[in-house]
Amino acid sequence: MRPANRDIPRAPDGRVPLRLLLAEWPERADEPTDVWLSSLPADTPLPTLVHLAKIRWRVEAVPGQSAPIAGRS
Repeated sequence: MRPANRDIPRAPDGRVPLRLLLAEWPERADEPTDVWLSSLPADTPLPTLVHLAKIRWRVEAVPGQSAPIAGRS
């Protein structure tokens, strides 16, 4: 995977930081239903990665859903 942002801090040898790709791929699905890119340490337990990824999605989704409630259009 190549990052789209060209201003990512790099190591002295030019390498970009290690990232983990987390994919939700149900058993009967032909392809993943969701994907997340994580900058958490590689030894982060899988249940923690999943929990944090899904919580972040909820937080990012809420502002768009709350606009009508707050009277914004």
